[in-house]
Amino acid sequence: MKRILFALFALVAASFAFAGTATLTWTNPTTNTDGSALTLASVNVYRGTSATGPWTQIGSVTAQGGAVPSGYTDKTAADGTTVYYYVTAVGSDGNESAPSTIVSKAIPNPVPNPPSGLTVTSVTAYMLAVVNGKLALTQSGTVKLGSKCASGVSIGGLNAVELFGPSPGSGLPIVFAKCG
Repeated sequence: MKRILFALFALVAASFAFAGTATLTWTNPTTNTDGSALTLASVNVYRGTSATGPWTQIGSVTAQGGAVPSGYTDKTAADGTTVYYYVTAVGSDGNESAPSTIVSKAIPNPVPNPPSGLTVTSVTAYMLAVVNGKLALTQSGTVKLGSKCASGVSIGGLNAVELFGPSPGSGLPIVFAKCG
């Protein structure tokens, strides 16, 4: 029985657009370890949870139209993990090669798209008044957007506020809303 070439693959774990997916590519061997011609029947694909295993065969790529494809897509890797792969060649006589080099890929967790179409239809209004000799800010309702907004006004460090009601200095409360 012939031994299949040990240094047979240049295995690459390529990144892919979908979480839980890893695309593997390699170069198929053409000779056995003794230098004789290889009739390649298939390539087995193994996955592990660490570089030392444990290993599980997750697929086998077989000849299609005379040639064994040199790639495999793993669509079952767990999101949020790092997975490890190696491949082996299987000759037409059933002999399986030693493992290729081991490669790894971090499988990301899927991240949802942000919400869209966010709009503001009203803002909360507050009343600034002197209550029991102290300046107080109390919520007093909502103000519809589109109201006139005074620019450059500042009260207590708040910028861009809208003033409603009596003019400042009249002794009556001033109602305002932050305008953006």
